[in-house]
Amino acid sequence: MAYSGPDNGTNAGCDSGPADQALRFTRNAGHMGAGFTCGIALDFSNLLSGIQEPSFMTINGIREIDDGNYGRVEVYNTGTSSIDQMVKIRQDYDSDEVGVFEVQIPSKYLNAYPLSGVDDMPYSSMFKKWDGFVSRYAKIQGSGTTATVVDLSTGNFVVSGGMQKTSDAPENDNSGLMMTEFSIPWVHTTGSFTFDAPAVVQGAPYFLEVVSARLDSDYKLDFEIKDAATDQLLVGGELPTFNFDMGTTTKRLFRISSNFTSGRMVINVVVRSGQDDGLYISPFLVVRPTQEFMPPTPVPTPVPTPVPPPTPALPTCSTKVVKIPKRLAEKFGVQPCAMET
Repeated sequence: MAYSGPDNGTNAGCDSGPADQALRFTRNAGHMGAGFTCGIALDFSNLLSGIQEPSFMTINGIREIDDGNYGRVEVYNTGTSSIDQMVKIRQDYDSDEVGVFEVQIPSKYLNAYPLSGVDDMPYSSMFKKWDGFVSRYAKIQGSGTTATVVDLSTGNFVVSGGMQKTSDAPENDNSGLMMTEFSIPWVHTTGSFTFDAPAVVQGAPYFLEVVSARLDSDYKLDFEIKDAATDQLLVGGELPTFNFDMGTTTKRLFRISSNFTSGRMVINVVVRSGQDDGLYISPFLVVRPTQEFMPPTPVPTPVPTPVPPPTPALPTCSTKVVKIPKRLAEKFGVQPCAMET
């Protein structure tokens, strides 16, 4: 992790944050801010070499108290010698409140290289200008044997109703997201979008990981996930109202049952009031297989094998014994011995 500021490559320009507020977040999070001079260099080329595309990085943290935020990915454009905003997450606020955030950064912005002579831009790609705490742990996610990335960022989904497919989901009174070169599904009122997702194979369900944020939250909305071909309801629920101006993102794991067989999924959003509330969905969804709980099979207690009683040992003959008739030896179980001659 590298930072901008007076001493590039050091922690200058960033600070630890007020102690009382640092305790509000876990994992010893780093503080960004200090006049927006603090940034994280997105120099992770060495980690991308073994990641299967599509892939992205997740950065998360918590917003500063009493602060609106406009965290962004800035990229140096060598053609125009300008600094372009490629990803921007926006969060509104109310008095004395904080909010969590999570931003997905496409892998094309994770190949930063050092710059020189560019104000506040020591690297060619940086996450900057977030005012708050950022977790010290970020995750790079790609497809593989344990997860599959469903990439909506290329616009490979069909919208209907009030659902939109643009690069900018405008913040109404809570949260917003802009991804200049990519597509985002978002809706103000009521709408749906349809996309390809892995069909359930051999009845094995999976979890669908979805990151979203409310554009506004003055009214409740209904949220559904269905099989687009059969109209089978897979997930259904209500997203409640909460304090206005409280910008926050949420990661949810939806269990997709064995009823999903077509490979074509639809997400429906219905704002009951008809007002401009709604939400945006970050464009990278993740499919994670799950193994249903099966109680362990009881191990039967082994039955001991009967052991036959030992055969009595027969007496050893001495060299000086009296000869016993054979019929008496057999009757009393003794060894007939030859008499010494």
